[in-house]
Amino acid sequence: DNRSTEQARRVAERGAEIYDHTARWPDIFFPAVRLLWLKDNRPADFAQVTRILMVNEYFIYRLTGRMCSEWTNAAETLLFDTGRLAWSDWLPGFFDMGRIKPNDLIAPGDIADNLRPDLASRLGLGHIPVVAAVSDTQAATLGSGMIRPGDVVAVNGSTTPVLMVEDHFLLDPERRIWVDPYIRNLWLLESNCLSSGMVHRKLMDHLTELIRLLPGQEGFGRPELYALLDKLEDRTEGVIASFGPRRFHVSRRCGQERCEVSFPNEQTNIFAAILPAYVENLAFAIVSNVEQLEVISGRRVERFCLTGGGSRSRHLRRLIPLLLPGRQIKVTRDLETTSRGAAMQALATVGVYADVQSAIAGMTGEDWYEEVSQEQDVPGLAERHRAWRERYD
Repeated sequence: DNRSTEQARRVAERGAEIYDHTARWPDIFFPAVRLLWLKDNRPADFAQVTRILMVNEYFIYRLTGRMCSEWTNAAETLLFDTGRLAWSDWLPGFFDMGRIKPNDLIAPGDIADNLRPDLASRLGLGHIPVVAAVSDTQAATLGSGMIRPGDVVAVNGSTTPVLMVEDHFLLDPERRIWVDPYIRNLWLLESNCLSSGMVHRKLMDHLTELIRLLPGQEGFGRPELYALLDKLEDRTEGVIASFGPRRFHVSRRCGQERCEVSFPNEQTNIFAAILPAYVENLAFAIVSNVEQLEVISGRRVERFCLTGGGSRSRHLRRLIPLLLPGRQIKVTRDLETTSRGAAMQALATVGVYADVQSAIAGMTGEDWYEEVSQEQDVPGLAERHRAWRERYD
């Protein structure tokens, strides 16, 4: 929730300094900022806090009895020096959390400990190691098989992070993106389209509810709406929908989000145009974030992979190759790339595979990807893309 908005604004006065240590701009969803809300509003409860555990770390604690943190989740606390892969020396004091004991740090993919004997007995299991996998976005990147420097993955879910694999820590001097630890010796530059699947679901739900109000359409549902959308792909009619997905710029995020829909003329059918226009907006935002990563890294993206629930959109898969010509574009056939990435780490750690690269080779293959090639151009797409850029800039 957004209850720590005031604390985030206060801390953002030192945002540049915090960013240069954490590769994160302080915002409402980071634990250190949320705990500031607790300190300001429920000081007696705050005084009792002795440890901070992220969700996966809490699971590990319940399974093993050990409190530990691996790099990718530690980086989300706002108490971690991301470039050094170590707990920060000064941020706990800045947030008045110096008395909170830091967890043991382990590398992603390390064995945290073994399953507690009492749990193993209850489950009828023997000696079971518990592996600390990377966090969800990194796991989806790994599960997509993308580990070459310069590879880019867009994980199209509730939000749409766009991630480039790097072989060294690279901090953006303009503080636009996040930098994430990945697997050993690799990093991810993370740009992000932000709200995407959440906004799309809302549009779909509201349109479905509207159509159900019509006589004889009480049973209208998602399958019927998707079938209708397939007929509307080229019915944007010049509409540009600038809301939801956008280009990432973490240090300029405060303030009201812009929501704008422009219509070329009064005859435009908004109901026919709004959903395909929204998908175009998402495609424009993904490409804009890819281009931003190219500028920051100095690399031209050659391999691009789309995964996540939104990757099932036929219209999106049609647009991306048109907007990123001359690149290898892949879409994963499996949506569970986060689970797959975690499993890759676990199986490599316990010796089923020699290393993560071998796990990727053993758990994916060319038939696991849908190769997407450039199709016939979408009428007016280049002009709408140009107009979107102008409005956005």
